[in-house]
Amino acid sequence: MATSTNERTGSCLCGAIQVRITGEPIFTNLCHCTSCKKASGSTVVSIAAYRSEDVTYTANPPDALKTYNDGSPESGRVLERAFCGICGSRVRNASLSFPGSVALPTGILDGDKEDLKPKYELFCASRENWMADVPGTEQFATMPPPGFQAPKPGEKQGTWSLES
Repeated sequence: MATSTNERTGSCLCGAIQVRITGEPIFTNLCHCTSCKKASGSTVVSIAAYRSEDVTYTANPPDALKTYNDGSPESGRVLERAFCGICGSRVRNASLSFPGSVALPTGILDGDKEDLKPKYELFCASRENWMADVPGTEQFATMPPPGFQAPKPGEKQGTWSLES
């Protein structure tokens, strides 16, 4: 759950993988790309990215955390998708294009998620035609252009730079 000290907790569906976050998100977004749709089994994915050092995972049993290197993302980048080997819940994405950060599906996080409202929508060209724009988000047909930098709310958040 979110607390006044910017600490948040979460877990996979079965509880074998627990996550603890201390810090503010770097960015929050919705992704409509085909890869995220297939990996999640949904038509859109809500993501919050954090500095890697602010996120701690605990797995019980220790081998419950599994990974899959997904080379199919439309962004042209390989994503390491981590999931629970028991219940199958996705718990993390990591990319070499964003060193020092991890992206978590917001559905695994406990408590109120008002502060995780998406600021960006990616791959809107692949958004289902029956889905509306999310008011207040900045939208991109695919990925943001190279060099795009997200704002740094609270000066605690990092830069979302897409330069390789």
